[in-house]
Amino acid sequence: MPPLVAHASLPRTLAMAGLIALACAGCAPFGLPLQTTTPTVTASPTTTSSSTPSSTPLPSATDTPSPSATPTITDTPSLTYTPSETPTITLTPSRTPIPSPTSTPVIPRVSITTGPVSCRYGPGAGYEYKYGLVYDNWENVIGRVQILSHQAGGSWAPATWLLLQSINPSDPMYPYSKCWVNEVFTQVIRGDLSTVPDYFDKPKAFEIYGASHLYPPPYDVSARRDGNTVTVFWHPVNNMTEDDYVGYMIEAYICYKGQYVFAPVSYSDSYSQNAVESQLAVAIPDEPGCSRPSQGQIFLAEKHGYTRGVIIDWPAFPTPTAPEATPTSTP
Repeated sequence: MPPLVAHASLPRTLAMAGLIALACAGCAPFGLPLQTTTPTVTASPTTTSSSTPSSTPLPSATDTPSPSATPTITDTPSLTYTPSETPTITLTPSRTPIPSPTSTPVIPRVSITTGPVSCRYGPGAGYEYKYGLVYDNWENVIGRVQILSHQAGGSWAPATWLLLQSINPSDPMYPYSKCWVNEVFTQVIRGDLSTVPDYFDKPKAFEIYGASHLYPPPYDVSARRDGNTVTVFWHPVNNMTEDDYVGYMIEAYICYKGQYVFAPVSYSDSYSQNAVESQLAVAIPDEPGCSRPSQGQIFLAEKHGYTRGVIIDWPAFPTPTAPEATPTSTP
């Protein structure tokens, strides 16, 4: 039955051919150009070319020279300036002058070379007696002053008086132990007297030595200059009791041999004379040559203290007048 076999194989052959055709439909047949697919292939290059330019900004990556900002790290040398400040720390040795506390002056101390010695309320033999100091007594020196002292014979001579105070601060009388002694009755046993400050800078008998309100001060006080001498006059206080009467004290600042000096001058006559006298007088030297004007006060002294001072109208030196010009005669 040959015709039957041939009929049956034909459909199988056709089916196989169709499968092959379908399998090859997705790829280009070898040796046959597929013109329908070429446009799509050419289009894809255009898209790839358009995408690659977008990545061309890679040159911006060349901006990475920003690492060239690393030169700013070269500013780190500014840190090297900190060592330059370390010298300021070396200034601390300048504060080492701690030895200054050791330079604090020692309070000078003296001993009494004779005794008993009168320790007085003021720097001068005319001031009132406070208490006595025995031989070899030790005292601290807290003040000093150079005065012009009126001697017994009427002459004048410089003298230094020292303000002394007890060396025992625990003594209940310590605050009241200050008194004045002539330097000639002392010997330095510690320190230097030149370091002691000058104590008297103005008349102050009323302020320091006690105020008396029992009697009035001297009155009708006046002064007269005769060359280099000034005479002070006053009316005495006559209504005193004999027990209270001490005398009078003049505290003056005068010019003596070119120096401006303190001159305490005391006056004391008998009680009976003071009761009858109408005027008392004391002569005090005062020379030219000082820039500061001379001045003075007078006090009444009684056993309870000093009255308030009366200012003396101290006469100045006459102002020199220029000689008159002699007129020249013209021929």
